[in-house]
Amino acid sequence: MEYKTDSLLVHLARAGDEDACEKLVKKYYSSIYQYCLLHINDPYEAEDLTQEVFTRFFSNLYRYKEYGKVKNYLYTIAGNTVKNYYKKKKIFHQRNC
Repeated sequence: MEYKTDSLLVHLARAGDEDACEKLVKKYYSSIYQYCLLHINDPYEAEDLTQEVFTRFFSNLYRYKEYGKVKNYLYTIAGNTVKNYYKKKKIFHQRNC
């Protein structure tokens, strides 16, 4: 049932339904935040990264293939966002040393 509900919300979000977008964020925000916090260990950075995950999700919603779960797609984006965070941090650290 969750899959069908998420699929409907994604369909509505693609059509510009802000309520559907809000429901997706409310449903998955805390778990994505916890994932980011686990990997970053900084609540402020985790908050920023979580917002970035949802920004990327909604800006690339047309790419989402509906054969997978929304939650898995969000975790994929979160994993890539965390990796990019550490890449940027490493480059910044190398330039300042």
